[in-house]
Amino acid sequence: MKIQFNLLLLLFLGNLSFGQTKFKADTSQWIMYIINRDTMWIPKETPFDVAMKNGDYEKAIELMKNTLKTNPYNQFNSYNLACAYALAGNKDSSFYFLQQSRKTDTTLIFLSDPDFYSLIYDPRWEKLKQDQVNEYEKRNGKLKNRGLTLKLMEMRIKDQAFYRPSQLIESKFGIRK
Repeated sequence: MKIQFNLLLLLFLGNLSFGQTKFKADTSQWIMYIINRDTMWIPKETPFDVAMKNGDYEKAIELMKNTLKTNPYNQFNSYNLACAYALAGNKDSSFYFLQQSRKTDTTLIFLSDPDFYSLIYDPRWEKLKQDQVNEYEKRNGKLKNRGLTLKLMEMRIKDQAFYRPSQLIESKFGIRK
């Protein structure tokens, strides 16, 4: 569901040779397209992705819980479960799994993810946000303009939050002219 640039970059770097070590990426969940001389990798759609796309968040949650059982320390599984719970309106579980994914995620990506729109007015969001930014700054140095950065991230959440519901309505009822 969520494609992070780092994963895509890893796929491309997987074919490069660095010194005598050759890095290989797992491509079993990706489809390779060759257009002219360019190679493009597109993720295979999983049952979880289909459930999320169709707005069946309860089914998506069950699917991801099963996936999480087989790989409990995968931050992407926890992150995707947090997204599904947020979209299903279960804030407590969403915060729990978002906190789990934060244990290994040192980016600020979730702070601009529109799936978490339902969480941004909850007091727990502010603490989670501050903790993540503090951790990020410890590892990467201070943000040049922390306040503006966080405001822009929140604006992105608010701007993008209603695209998913509108796409669900369009797919179910079509587009009226």
